[in-house]
Amino acid sequence: MKQSIYPTYKIVKNSSCLEDRIPVGGLTKREYFAGEAMQGLISSDDYLEISSAKELAKIAVSHADALIEELAK
Repeated sequence: MKQSIYPTYKIVKNSSCLEDRIPVGGLTKREYFAGEAMQGLISSDDYLEISSAKELAKIAVSHADALIEELAK
């Protein structure tokens, strides 16, 4: 999967013409995947075994990185 320079969920400058819409921010694929992984981790029974928010974030980012790596094959 080829990485894009544009965010996954981009915020666009409003315009009446579709061609004039310019991405101005949003989430990268890594940020989006990490957020989704974090939601899954929080909703699981194993969430109580995670000692801190920082540890939870590290685990979620690790899952996101693994997914991106696998999709790049």
